[in-house]
Parts: sequence; structure tokens; C-alpha cells
Amino acid sequence: NSDPQTYSMDTIKIALLDENRITRRGLAVELMNYPDLDIVFESVSGDELISKLKMFKVEIIILNLSLSNLNGIGILNELRKAGLNTKVLIFSNVVDKIEVLKFWEAEINGYMELKGAKTAEIYKAIRDCIDHGAYLNDLSKIVILEKLQHKHENTSKDHLLNKLNENDLKVIKLIEIQKSSKEIAILLNMSVSNVNKIRSGLYIKTDSVNIAGVLKYYHNNYPDTK
Repeated sequence: NSDPQTYSMDTIKIALLDENRITRRGLAVELMNYPDLDIVFESVSGDELISKLKMFKVEIIILNLSLSNLNGIGILNELRKAGLNTKVLIFSNVVDKIEVLKFWEAEINGYMELKGAKTAEIYKAIRDCIDHGAYLNDLSKIVILEKLQHKHENTSKDHLLNKLNENDLKVIKLIEIQKSSKEIAILLNMSVSNVNKIRSGLYIKTDSVNIAGVLKYYHNNYPDTK
């Protein structure tokens, strides 16, 4: 629901950055229709934005990249370097998932495609950033979900690669060339009982019922250790 009556009516102070005067003015006029939004100032460059932020307090920066050559990531980095933790909502028509992910990794609070966006949705994006900390459009949801899935896969893989220790791997390599526990003990300078303990542990760690299963697990998950 984007009706301003459904939100707290505390005034949200906004800085608007857009190098295109026509789109900047048009957006400002649209937003001024909402009584709880206050456009404190407008800027045409990142340098001007940061300079004005040191003089005026705002709660959210709207960075419109839809019709500009502004370096959005560069501006975001400069904001953080200056110690400015103001919320940032990016408007853009970029639909490349990699580029959108870069925005989120640069710690924005919202991203939306401005093309075809209704004023009510823009208002909702601003309110969500302020009231909930973030606004997620459909593309952002997809990008963040894929990022989380990729992170989970990498975490699982890292856990897997740390599952077998150095002695486990040494014993597996010798088992693979059909060395007995006694031979392995001599080659690795350990007791036969320790070798057998390691062998027993391999079944548990690899969830296998026989040596063939252990070796299959080893080949599938440790290709770089052979």
C-alpha cells in the first residue's frame, strides 16, 4: 500500500542526485505531491552531493542513473569514504544482474528500474528504505537470492574440503595403491592402531560402507590433492 496515510507522517528529508535537469525536476515535482517527503536539495554530481551533505542533513539520497553517465559505484564509495551512512535508493534502467549485484554489494538500501515506474511505487520504495531499511524490486530479489545460494554452495564446499584432514588424505592415497595397514603405519611413521582408527573414521566422514565408497568420495571431492 503506497497511500501516505498508511505511513508515519514524519517528514523524510531527501537529497536528489541526477545530472539531467529535466528528469531531476520532473522527479522532484512528482515527489512533492507527498506531504511527508521534503526535497532538501538537488545535485548534478557526486562531488556536489557530498559537499551539500556536509551542510544539510538528509535521511535518504535518491541517485538517479537512468539517463546519466554518473558512476554510481564511484559515488557510493565516495559517500562511505566520507563517513556518510545516509540511506541510498538507486533509480536505474540497468537490468544486468551483475551490475545490480554490484550496487547491493556497495551497500545501497534500494534499487528500482525507473522506466515505467509509477509515482506510487517510487514513494513506496522511499518509505520502505526508511521504515524497513530496504526496498527490493523483483530483479533485486532474484539477484540477492542467487547470491545467497552461491554463498551457501561455496560454504558447503569449503566445509566439505575441510572434512578430511592431512592424515586422512595420506592414508587414502596409500589405500588406493593397495597398501596394508601395517605398510601404511611404516610409511607414515605411526602405529598400526592409529592407522586402523583413521581408516574407521574415513567410513564415517565419507558416509561410506566400504573402501570403494571412500575412494569414490575422495575422487569426487578432492580432485586437486591427487
